[in-house]
This record gives sequence, structure tokens and C-alpha cells, in this order.
Amino acid sequence: MRKIILCTLILVWFPVISGWAAQTDLPFQQHVLRVGFERDHPPFSYLDENGRPSGFSVELLGTIARHAGLGLRYVAIETSNPEPLDQGNIDLVLGMKYSAAHNELVDFSESYLSLSDALVVPKENKEIYNLSGLKGKTVAVQRGSSAYDILEDIRNVRMNIASSQTKALEILKHQRADAFVGNYEVIRHYFTKHDLYSDYDVRVNSIHSYEYAFAVRKGNYELVRRLNEGIKLVQQNGEYRRMYNHWFPPLFPQDTLWRQIAWLLGSVSIAVSMFMLFIYMMNKRLKREIGRHTKRLRNYLTFQQQILDTIDNGIFSINKDKIIRLANKRAMEIWNLKTDPVNTCISGSSLFREIERILDLPLDEKGHEGEFVLIQEGSEEKLVHYYAAVLRNDLDGELGWIISMQDRTQEKNLQNKLVLQEKLRSLGQLVAGIAHELRNPLTSMKVFIELLPYKIDDLRYRQEFMKHVPAELRRLNHVVEDLLDYTRSKVPVKERVDLHEFLSSVMKPFEIQYASQPIQWINAVVPGISLYFDKQQMKQVFINLITNAIDAISESNVKAITFEAETEDSCTSIRIIDTGAGIPDDEMSRLFQPFHTTKRNGVGLGLYICYNILSEHGGDIDVQSVPGKGTTFTLKFPGGEF
Repeated sequence: MRKIILCTLILVWFPVISGWAAQTDLPFQQHVLRVGFERDHPPFSYLDENGRPSGFSVELLGTIARHAGLGLRYVAIETSNPEPLDQGNIDLVLGMKYSAAHNELVDFSESYLSLSDALVVPKENKEIYNLSGLKGKTVAVQRGSSAYDILEDIRNVRMNIASSQTKALEILKHQRADAFVGNYEVIRHYFTKHDLYSDYDVRVNSIHSYEYAFAVRKGNYELVRRLNEGIKLVQQNGEYRRMYNHWFPPLFPQDTLWRQIAWLLGSVSIAVSMFMLFIYMMNKRLKREIGRHTKRLRNYLTFQQQILDTIDNGIFSINKDKIIRLANKRAMEIWNLKTDPVNTCISGSSLFREIERILDLPLDEKGHEGEFVLIQEGSEEKLVHYYAAVLRNDLDGELGWIISMQDRTQEKNLQNKLVLQEKLRSLGQLVAGIAHELRNPLTSMKVFIELLPYKIDDLRYRQEFMKHVPAELRRLNHVVEDLLDYTRSKVPVKERVDLHEFLSSVMKPFEIQYASQPIQWINAVVPGISLYFDKQQMKQVFINLITNAIDAISESNVKAITFEAETEDSCTSIRIIDTGAGIPDDEMSRLFQPFHTTKRNGVGLGLYICYNILSEHGGDIDVQSVPGKGTTFTLKFPGGEF
């Protein structure tokens, strides 16, 4: 027994020792590479208890270096980024996420891992179940990681930034953050080491997938070639699979249910034996009946296969041994298969590594869905959306998995084209609007300036000059200020505000300014209703709407502006009602477009700014109008406050 244990330890630690030995000056080494690695990024790279580099990436590179005759000298770096390569401190970065931006600075080897980020929260947390639940929360994250880039695009997220993902997990463990977003394999290693399975949940385990590869200095094609050859070699000879299985155990192991399966197989064997004996003893009439039912079943299976081959989804049925038992025509098209993959084992297969990764994920009763990029030699990359579920028998025993797939490459490309077209259209509209608003006052001033040398002694000309040119300058300044309000992004500073008092304070200056006009100002908002918003930004919204309402009622016989509010189904609505001329139907669809206005001196940004402010607060704005009778603007605040 001791000999078996000793042999097992030698087999497990031999690659690690070999990888470390590659750092020394061996006789066959032709070159010693300076390798930058993260010292606190397990299980990929870290310093073990003896202070030596260890981890999956370290062992992989050590094995490749042993085959290629390369020496390695490890240099600790803070994060895996191109800066040390650019400074010339190192020759190779041990594991870097592939991105288009990094590809401009360094050269990448073939990817040796496909990774994804995950969202981790304490089990007692009942608020955060996806990325949208992180608003207003504190998230632990590593500086410069892919998760950091994702969180920067989520509003109102506070980040507690650490130098490594392990330290970020420690921040979560010490309750200085509400959640953690980072590499899924790092989470698995950390949870295994500290036995945290019962304290935390992985709420989302495939936020963003990306490739992991070695990075070298730009233009070092020979080193890239040797690395690619080494990666291919260890994948073909089985060393890669052994290293992968050693460093990446499952996070939440499942019970094997071997007792129930053994009992089930025994029962099935007995039943099959009795059934065969029963068939043997039956007469020819019963045999003909069985033959008839067999033919009917065969027709049913053929019909079932025809249905599977006509649907647009690719289907894989895989048993517990990870052997494909069923594959329809669409699945073969997605994977570019020329032959039927039935009875093919996907375990360790480079062709089906994405499927194996999905099967290694913990699947609950509702199954699991997500996306991955299918990369195959000689064909274009495909974006595949999948749904995976566990197949169970009547005894709730697991029989295998079924995976449904859709090729969404064309859909994604079309979506990107539509987004680009919309951006170009908006840019054209913005430029046209700015040019139109600036041309008129500039033209007027140009006329006055051209006449200045000839008319400077003309008193009437000077009077007109002093009257119109400053007015046009003020108009230009007004356009510029509106443009700044249009482009400036302001974070709302919210406070609780009594709605009745707030509207009274907004209306008061207008009541004084238009005291000579017979305008009825009606504040029908019941005292006691309060909302949570940015007082200054919301004041701008109501000033813009009141100004529009005053312009609308200028030609009406009855001039009235009414404010109403109500709360229904936890939603507060404020209505601004005027008795003006109304809005034509053909103008309704363009009200909130920038630079669209029906006023003679308007810029067309007022309602657009109102819409943006309401959106920043999580609210919405709606408008209803009847030509000749008036217009009603409704501001909707979900949840009673926002």
C-alpha cells in the first residue's frame, strides 16, 4: 500500500518538479526566458509554502519548456497586462486574457483555457441574483480584470478594488463587500481551500467568457511558434488533460447515487431475462403481435428523428459516461461534423471541450443556459446559445444530459450593424442640428460685420448693430449652454422632497412673471406625498414643461395649467395639464428627439433633457394631446419613489 501511495505522489508531483527545474541552467537549454507571473492568482499561478511558483499555468509552461528545451526564470508582477513586456523587463506573461486592445500591444499564443467570470454572494443575501441587482451595492473585484471592465458599465455600483482576486475574495469573506465578481476557477480553488461551500452562492457562473493564453513581446514570432507547438503537443499526448484534472476539481461535487443505479441495473437485468424467457415461450401469434408493435415503434422513432432534424435547434443527448447518444442534423451543422457523432465520448475531446465544460457546471432543477464562442480550425467563429438540463428517471436518478443549441452568429452580426447604423444616424442628426442652430445667428452677424467699414458713421446702423449683434450672441450662448446640458452626464444627488411644497416653489416665479396675464395656476397635489429625487435636476424638468405649457396656452381663451398626482400599485404619477392648442399627431413621435422643435427660437433640447433626467432617476415620461383642447405630460415614478 505504501508503494502505491509513493508512486501516486511521484506521478502527481513530477510535472511540478519538472516545471520548476526548467528554471535552472540545464545542459540542453538554448535560452532562458524571463516569465512574468501573478504571485497570488491560484489555481493559475501563485507562490507555494516554499516560495516557489506553482499553479496550472506554471506547470503547463514548465512542461512545454521541458519539451522545447527552454529555461525559465520567473518574475513576479502585480497583474497580467502588457506593460512589463513593453518595458522589456520580461519575455513572456504567464496567462493573459485575450482582447483586441491587448492584441495591438503583444502577440498571443493559442489559447490554452476558456474561462468565465462568476457572481458570488453570501447565502443569506436575498437581493442579488444577477448583475442588475448590484446597483447601489459594494462589489469586491481585482483591479484591471475583465470583471472590473464589466462593473464599470453598471450604474451606481461601488467597487472595493484589490490587487488580486484572492484578496478580493478575502474582502467579501470579511464582510467588506456585498458580492464578488471574478474568475470562476479562482472561486472554485478558494472555496475548496477554505471550505466555504455552505456560506456562499454562485448566483451567475458564466457572466463573460474569454480566452486565456501566453503573451509575448510584439514581433517575437519564433517564441509564439514554439509555444503553440508545445501546447498542441501536451494536448495530444494527454499531459494537458492530466494537469487540467489535477488543478480544476468541481466546485460542488454531486452524490453519485451508485447504490440506486446498481439496484436499478440489477432490476433491469432481471426484468430483461424474464422478458426474454417470456418471448421464447410465447406462440407465433404473440410473435407476430410483437413484430407489429416493433414496426410501429420503429416508425415512431423514425418520425421522432425527422422532427428533430427539422427543428432549428441543435440537440445533443449525452449519458452519464459523457457519450453522445443522440444528435440531430442541426447539431452536426453547428459543429461542422461530417459523420454522425453518436457513441462519441466527449471527455477530454478538444472538439467538444465546450460541451464538457457545460456538463461540469452545477445544474439545478431549472437547468442552465448561456453562450459560448465555438472556435474550430478552418471555419469562422460561431456564437452559440445553449440550454442544458439533466435527464432523470422515475426514481429521480440522473441518466445524463440534454443540450439544446442555437447558432446566433448572424443575429449578433446583424445586431452590431443595426447599432452602428443607429449611432451614425444619431451623429448625423446631431451635426445637422448644431449646424442649423449656429448658421442663423452667424449669418446675421456676418451681414452686420461686412457692413461695418461702410456704415460705421451711420447712427441708425450703429443702433441696429448694438440691438441685433448682442442678441445673436446671446442666442449662440443659449445654444451652447443647451448643448452642454445635452451632453453633460450628471449623477443625481437624491433627497426626500414634499411634492406639494416643491411644485409650489417651482410655480411661484412663473406666477410673478406672468401676473399680468389671466393664467390659472392650479396645484391639485395633495400635501403629504413625498418622493426621493435630485431636487435641482427635477426642478429643471418642471421648468421646461411649464415653459412649454405657457407657450401652448398663449393663444387660448382659457389659460390654465394644472398639477395633479396619484399613487396606484406602488407607482406615483404626476400630471402637468394645459389648455393649449395641443400637439399634432405627426409631431408626437418626434417630441423627445434632440434638435426637433416647433418654436421659432427653440433649440429642440428641452424635452430630450427632461427624458434623460427621468431615465437617470429610473422614471418615465408620457404625453397625451388632443389638438385644440390641450396636452397632458405624465411623469411616472415606479415604486412610489426613485
